[in-house]
Order: sequence, then C-alpha cells, then structure tokens
Amino acid sequence: MAGTDLEYAVLCGPEDGSALWAAARLRDRGLSLRVVTVEELVYAPSIRYATVGTGVVTEVRLGDGTVLGPNLRGTLNRVARLPSAHLEATPSTERGYLLQELHAVLVSLLYAWPGVVVGRADPRGLCGVWWRPAEWMVAAGRAGLVGVGYRSGGSDEVHSSQTVLVVAGEVVTPSGVEVPDAVVAGSRTLAARHGGGLVGLDFAVEGGTWAFQNATPWPDLRPGGEAVVDALHAALSVREPVPA
Repeated sequence: MAGTDLEYAVLCGPEDGSALWAAARLRDRGLSLRVVTVEELVYAPSIRYATVGTGVVTEVRLGDGTVLGPNLRGTLNRVARLPSAHLEATPSTERGYLLQELHAVLVSLLYAWPGVVVGRADPRGLCGVWWRPAEWMVAAGRAGLVGVGYRSGGSDEVHSSQTVLVVAGEVVTPSGVEVPDAVVAGSRTLAARHGGGLVGLDFAVEGGTWAFQNATPWPDLRPGGEAVVDALHAALSVREPVPA
C-alpha cells in the first residue's frame, strides 16, 4: 500500500493538550506536520529497525499507510507512557515482562529516530531521561544554579515559583519577568547536560534570588507562548532530510 512520507511529526498521547497546542501553532507557522499518537505508533502494522553501514535506519508505517522514516526532518517527541489496553487479556504474571520488552523496543526506536528530535528518548525516559529529584539538584549545582534547601523526601516550603523552558538550547523565560543572567546561563547548561532537547525548570523566587527546585523533560509548553513556538519551529526545521 502506497503511503505518504511525513516530514514533520508530533508524537504524543491523545490526552497531551500541551503537545496538541504546539502542533496547532507549528501548523500556523507553515509546518506540514501530523500528530501521531503513541497508540498509533505502538500498534503500527510495520516497524523497521535495521543496522546498516552508516548507522541505524528506522521506519514506521501507520495503519493508514503514513510513513515515518528517513524523510522525517523534525519531530517533537512527547511520548511519556506505554499503551497497555492490548495486554488486558494477558495474564498479570506476564504483563509486566511484556511492558518491559515493549518499553525497550520503543526506546530503541525513538532513540534512533531520524531527523531533528526535540525530546530524544533515553533508557530512563521515552521523551528524555527522567532524573530523580536528587539527581536534578546535583546537576543543577554543577551547572551553576543555586538550589532550594533539599532533603530526601522533600524540600523547603516555597511561596512563589517560576518555570523556565529550554528548547534545543533556546532558553524561554516567563513573559514579563526579569530573569537573572546567571539563571538563564545555568538553565541552558543544565539542559545541555540532560541532553534530551526539552526541559522545564522550576525555580523558587524570593526577591532577586532564584533557587532551583526541580525539572522535567515533559513540561507544559503553553505558558511559554509564542517564544516556545519560535524555538520549536527553529529547531525542527533546521536540517535537510536525513539520508537512508
């Protein structure tokens, strides 16, 4: 069956309002993209993952014939969970093992995904590694950020907070809020060390002091407004199609 080769895609769950918002805004910028749900991806009738002389080739043919393969130029990956409805008839003693195997397959596929990927998969996260709070705190300190008082199982009470988004190295600060240069630089460094291409960093703010609290590779993009859309558009459309 002949299919359409996609150039741009947003991978997400159908419940991910943030990803759907970003997809709509990117379409407004002229990107001809398609939203591909994680269910479509996992239930695809054809998934190819092959090692060749130049590296790894991946290709997914969806149920409607749409092809996600070497012609992909850019993808926003927001996959954060595995669908499991198809395993309901599986004995509970086997379901956990099957989900682990499915996770390994999907991580391998998304890690080798062609083109530019914002939200590159990692063995510890389908859209980027999910560090533990203590890991984020240590990495933040090494990036030059001041952290809130932290202890295992909790942190100091916070009265005011702000979120900084980093998209492919572009730091997006809250609209109308003056963010110290050291916080901008430290956020960029921390995001680069994380390596997934997309993070949201939460800070406790008191006076002129910004103290790092936590971070996630699956932030809500909507508070970043047009600045986030600008950064995504620039990142996803930066390269030519990756050859097979």
